[in-house]
Amino acid sequence: MICKKCNSSINDNAKFCPVCGNKIEIHNEQQQTNIATIEKSKTFSGVILALFLGFIGLLIGIGLYDEGSYERKTFMKGWSTTFASVAIFTILFYIFSLVFL
Repeated sequence: MICKKCNSSINDNAKFCPVCGNKIEIHNEQQQTNIATIEKSKTFSGVILALFLGFIGLLIGIGLYDEGSYERKTFMKGWSTTFASVAIFTILFYIFSLVFL
């Protein structure tokens, strides 16, 4: 591979040119595909984690308040509204990342 800045010959796996220190950009399509796949899997993991933690919050809230109490009903209304909006935005973010990554 050739450095674009100083035209020196460099190793194909190098991240920086040993002569001028220029950062080497990835030109291999397979490597770019692998990076995109990793980024998408990280995003998907984040979506699953966010939804899972929301359900954990629900279970904790249900356990804190007595059945049929005003506090439990108020908690359920607040949690439902908040979780639904967060879930919608999280899923939209995931779809957005699939389209533009």
